[in-house]
Amino acid sequence: MSRTTLEAFIRSKAGGTPRGDRESELQARKDVWLKRVSRLYADVRKWLADLERDGVLRFDLDKVALEEREIGQYDVEVLTLAIGKQQVAFCPKGTLIVGADGRIDIQGQRGVRTIIFSGGRWHLVTRTPKLRLLPFNEDSFQDVLSEVMR
Repeated sequence: MSRTTLEAFIRSKAGGTPRGDRESELQARKDVWLKRVSRLYADVRKWLADLERDGVLRFDLDKVALEEREIGQYDVEVLTLAIGKQQVAFCPKGTLIVGADGRIDIQGQRGVRTIIFSGGRWHLVTRTPKLRLLPFNEDSFQDVLSEVMR
């Protein structure tokens, strides 16, 4: 393969998107992702507002650094629910996820459940007996808590 042919081949595989355009696209995707995470946390807080008001649980937000291959490092918030002596944490994993526009792991003392953003909404991922996506809402959140808490 001559140098000219090699260059033409590589340019064709590059997709014709200038680097600046790709960086802008990735920045926009990250910004949308961070807004989705914030909206999800607002929903969770709304679902549990009465319990927070009664002092049954507490919400904590902490910033952590997340690294995604094409986007690089950025800060994202982890929402932690302190319920008695237990904690349940919403840990964002990223927006550049195969088959989805974002993933968050919900971690508790008994395990981890995964939610993904796809098709304009959050879904709970079930892996057994086969992979399925269920709507993530107030009802399924209750199921998640019962599975990840002792």
